[in-house]
Amino acid sequence: MSILGIPEKGKSSIPVTKKHMIWPYSIQQHNAKRAGKHYDLRLGPQGLSWAIRNWPKPGEKTLAKQTDDHALSYYGFSGKISTGYGAGTVKALEHGETEVLKSAPDKITFITRDRYLPKRYTLVRTALKDSRPSNRVPSDWLLINHTPTSKRKEIPQIKPKYNSVDLKNLSKFTENPDIIMSPKYDGAANVIVLKNQKHPEIFSYRKGKSGLIDHTFKLNYDKLKSNTGSPRPTVVWAETMAYTKDKPLHVSKLSGLLNAGLTNTRYSKTPFKNIVYNISTYKGKDVSNKPYSDKLELLKEISRKNKFLTMPELNSTPINKKKLIQTVLKHKHPHTSEGVVLYDLKRPLPLKSKFDKEFVVYIKGFKKGKGKFSTSTGGLEYSHTLNGPIVGVIGGGFTEELRQQLYDNPKKFNNKAILVKAQEKLKSGALRAPIFLDFQQNQWG
Repeated sequence: MSILGIPEKGKSSIPVTKKHMIWPYSIQQHNAKRAGKHYDLRLGPQGLSWAIRNWPKPGEKTLAKQTDDHALSYYGFSGKISTGYGAGTVKALEHGETEVLKSAPDKITFITRDRYLPKRYTLVRTALKDSRPSNRVPSDWLLINHTPTSKRKEIPQIKPKYNSVDLKNLSKFTENPDIIMSPKYDGAANVIVLKNQKHPEIFSYRKGKSGLIDHTFKLNYDKLKSNTGSPRPTVVWAETMAYTKDKPLHVSKLSGLLNAGLTNTRYSKTPFKNIVYNISTYKGKDVSNKPYSDKLELLKEISRKNKFLTMPELNSTPINKKKLIQTVLKHKHPHTSEGVVLYDLKRPLPLKSKFDKEFVVYIKGFKKGKGKFSTSTGGLEYSHTLNGPIVGVIGGGFTEELRQQLYDNPKKFNNKAILVKAQEKLKSGALRAPIFLDFQQNQWG
């Protein structure tokens, strides 16, 4: 008698022992008449399967019972099993591919390919022997959800906010010997967690339920090792840049890479650089309130020992500070046209001076996206007044969710006032390199 989804009753495979493989996987919710409600995890081409009573949240672990191997054709199954083994209803919750970092007979570590927050899991066999017939492998495993969240104690809960300095007031800082000035690198602000001889972890923050975004595997940092001399965490802040032909990618393209699916970024061969500018924890000790002179020495030490971290360009003399300001203002700096950062050696937090201007414009049209954005909005047409002519298109600064909302509900957003930043307003009225920032305050909840 054939059983739906099971090619051979009583067969449970032992995982292969290779590293970094792409496996099919699925998670199905199974409301079984006999076993009750549970989840079924399927992994790999051999159809490895586990039954799990309650799916673990990040930081949790739960018992996973290995069951019979299932056919690949069953991975995406949703429907009703009328009678016999597994009778009940089945709903496919997730169905796709996962990257297996390690697979051995007693341990499997894998990450899913979710766009913003890849989920990390480990399956660990709890018993080496089984009282059941010898042709069956031991069935008891633990499924551990290692997916990091902002609640993990060594990860800062929020991104620090830095006070701003207006461009017209910069001159007084150039003569101050306690002020060191660097370019305001136009990248993505990330926090990096380092533990000695463990791979570095890199995260960014965003509003909403997902909170923390894990870039560790997208940037291949699981293949690196941190050198800090302590198992206790060191936490630094960095501006992550991406490069093509030794030139930094525009922030909108960088954002697209970091927000893309795991596979697209992980195998893109795009070189990334982390320019470290602040430190909050050193070998487990809070140093967030130390003067920047102390922080600077720590950052130099850490970047010297970890080649994936780079110190920013630092200017200390009045001549060099003035030269930096003019280079950025004239859009001739190789890394930024956004502004400069001021580090007061006697204070813990830097100041920033942004040279980009902000504009309020109105949404007047929607451009369909291309490539990965083919089923969402690729850009917004805008005017400077509610009833004015369309003068350009904004294509960067949007989250994936917002792109989809704009695509699904254009009438809801049409004529809304939005805040954008741009390098300048051209004679035509178009903004140079406009980036969406937010909906205009008091117009959007």
